[in-house]
Amino acid sequence: MAGADKLNETLRVLNRNGEWTGRVESRQTIHAKRLFYANAKVWILDMSTKSVLLQKRSINKLNNPGKWALTGGHIYRHDTPMQTAISEVIEELGIKINDANFKFVMILPPLNGHSFSYQFVYLADKKISKFNLQKEEVDTVEYFKFSDLKNDMKKHERDYAMNYARYEPMLLEIEKIFKN
Repeated sequence: MAGADKLNETLRVLNRNGEWTGRVESRQTIHAKRLFYANAKVWILDMSTKSVLLQKRSINKLNNPGKWALTGGHIYRHDTPMQTAISEVIEELGIKINDANFKFVMILPPLNGHSFSYQFVYLADKKISKFNLQKEEVDTVEYFKFSDLKNDMKKHERDYAMNYARYEPMLLEIEKIFKN
C-alpha cells in the first residue's frame, strides 16, 4: 500500500486497556491525536542457530528510518492480528510461511506510546536465505544471534525500532523457546 493510502486506512480505536471502543479512525488521525491502537510484530526465529531475523527499515520511512526492526505493521479495522502478522511477512520479506510454525505469544501494552503490540513467533527449521524485500519498507535483513541481540538492544537502543524495556517480556519468552 502506498504511503498516502496507508495514512487514510482505518484502524480500530482502543481504550487504555486495549479494548475496542467501537470507533475507527484513519491511521493519520490515530497518530495525530495519540489514540490507542494495535499492531502485530513477528519474531522470525532460526531454531538451528538461535538467531532472530530483523529488517533494517528503509531510510525513507517516516518513523524509525534506517533502524533495525521486527517485521510487522498496524492492524487495520477489518483484519485480525494473525492476518496482519502473516500478510506483513509476505509483503515486506516476500517469503511464504508454514502456519504450523507460526504462533501468537503475547500482547505488549504501550510503554511510552499508544500501541498494543501483538507478538508472534515464526519458528523456522532452517535459515531463510531467499527474500523478495519490499524496498519502500525494508533496506536489508540480517540474522542476529539472540544472546548478542539482547545485549546490543540494551547498549545501542538508538539503532533499534524496539525499546528494550518494552520488549523485555518477549525477550524472556524467546529465551525459553530457544532453550526447549
